[in-house]
Amino acid sequence: MAESVRPIHGQGKCPTRQIIVRCGSLLTHSECEQLRSLMLAAILHPASRYDAEQSRTWANNVPAIANLQERLAPQQLVLAVEEEVLQGFMSLADDGLIDLAFIAPEYQGTGLFAALLTDVERAASARGLAWLGAKASLNAVGPFQRRGFSVLDREDVTLPGSGRSLTRFHVEKPLT
Repeated sequence: MAESVRPIHGQGKCPTRQIIVRCGSLLTHSECEQLRSLMLAAILHPASRYDAEQSRTWANNVPAIANLQERLAPQQLVLAVEEEVLQGFMSLADDGLIDLAFIAPEYQGTGLFAALLTDVERAASARGLAWLGAKASLNAVGPFQRRGFSVLDREDVTLPGSGRSLTRFHVEKPLT
């Protein structure tokens, strides 16, 4: 799949949002910069469920642009864009793992997570996958649960070079 675009008509801040589904190998360096910037904004947002030091540690472990481009190349991406502004994205690996899921702070709580996940579920079903899974942060576990995911496990992950740990949850949802 090269790319598909689906307009969705939201409310409030996002009346003309588009959901774009594309292969990660098509990402440009500039697009990876935008993804990375969005990730950092979401991680460092004051409403995060992690404390400030944990958020800074996590932000310091976000992949560099070239590494992010390499990581996403084999994955399918679902992007939310309005007037060329990236609002959020999710990435889907071949095995059904949602590797990355980030929403820009100003679009959190607008239904964007659900809209992106709907297209991720469609993409996974089209591939014949029987389930979706994710390693969800404290910030994302609630939205995943509201969309039918079950928490299978909780783990504390020590981030490289910091000695600090972050809690995350292994979540799964069958696709039937």
